[in-house]
Amino acid sequence: MPGIHHLEIWVADIDATSTDWGWLLPRLGFAPAQEWPEGCSWSDGGTYLTLTTSPSLSAVAHDRRRPGMNHVAFDGGAPGDVDALMVAAPAHGWTPLYAERYPYAGGPDHYAGWLESADGFKVEIVAQRGATTGGPPAVSYRPLPLGDEPVVYEHGPDSARHDGVASGTTESFALNSCVYPGTTRRVWVHVPAGHDSAEQAGLAVFNDGWWYLDPDGAIRGGVVLDNLVHRGEVPPTIGVFVDPGVYAEVDDPDERKNRNAEYDAADDLYAKLLLEEVLPEVRRRYTISEDPRRQAIIGGSSGGNAAFTAAWHRPDRFGGAVCFLSSFAQMPGGNPYPELLAKTPRKPFRVLLQAGHRDLGWNEPEHNWLAENLKVAAALAEAGYDFRLVLGDGGHDPNHAGVLLPDALRWLWQEQHAVPTVKP
Repeated sequence: MPGIHHLEIWVADIDATSTDWGWLLPRLGFAPAQEWPEGCSWSDGGTYLTLTTSPSLSAVAHDRRRPGMNHVAFDGGAPGDVDALMVAAPAHGWTPLYAERYPYAGGPDHYAGWLESADGFKVEIVAQRGATTGGPPAVSYRPLPLGDEPVVYEHGPDSARHDGVASGTTESFALNSCVYPGTTRRVWVHVPAGHDSAEQAGLAVFNDGWWYLDPDGAIRGGVVLDNLVHRGEVPPTIGVFVDPGVYAEVDDPDERKNRNAEYDAADDLYAKLLLEEVLPEVRRRYTISEDPRRQAIIGGSSGGNAAFTAAWHRPDRFGGAVCFLSSFAQMPGGNPYPELLAKTPRKPFRVLLQAGHRDLGWNEPEHNWLAENLKVAAALAEAGYDFRLVLGDGGHDPNHAGVLLPDALRWLWQEQHAVPTVKP
């Protein structure tokens, strides 16, 4: 049949290949096929690759920049497999290339890593779209932070602009509220590029508006939506970024803000604001799906309270909530959710909680942000909710939330997910 029969690579030192090639090839599904004094061959069951030395070599090192073959590309399995291999490779004689653009150095739709051997040979490890690992997902090794100081997490590639991914369009409008009389706020609507206005879009409502939209901030919600929608990793989704209300006529900068009154309350007023005042303006401009599973609300700190509370009161409209470092500890009257979750029949929404080991009051008997998030997570587990808890080592800041946002949205809008049943 047509196809490549084998590739032959000439090397200066065949014994040295046991360090780099001898480590790499078995991890890509190749097994030793033949061995002789000057070389060896590896097979994946079809195509085989030969490594050999020759007295006819004209140079010691390979120069991939000269005319001829530049590199060999291998199937690497699932993205997690590629990640794990790229982390381990430097200890086995391989130098990562284009690390600052990993894993999209080859373009926004191409998940891959590049390595170079000590002899100058370049290989590409390509993730198969839609592939899953043969066993449990591989998670790259990370040392456990041993001190009490908060850590800072590095953003992944989905939080950065990429060539080939067009930026979406953003418009904004001011809103005077009747739900919270006397307040005004600004709302930004971000539509990923290429969206068909006739197509029903999902909604991602972000509390704290501009903080979560700012492309140079910690969250970068619009950038993340652009990347994920472009690659089809979440369904077409419009981002609605809602600032908390302010009293424009009040001069005192603290008294102007209505954020805590709106976000920390356990009542349904904030959900009412969104559903009766904000989102009708968005629906007037765009075609929005009525399916609550395609509508989510995202927020952090007090905004995390507001996200959970909106989904709690209106799961018929918000089928998902993402709550980063929620300030359950400062809700007036105390955190109501552990008790409510225990005594209320399970509601049809799913939630991702992020807690920080070094959050406010993390080792205090009262006003402990970490403990209150863990109590809510435990109550969700005991009530049989479909939820995720991510516990990090950061403090009370949005850094870890921004790093998690792409995966939080992927998890929220997986095409299929198992909803656990409540045990009798």
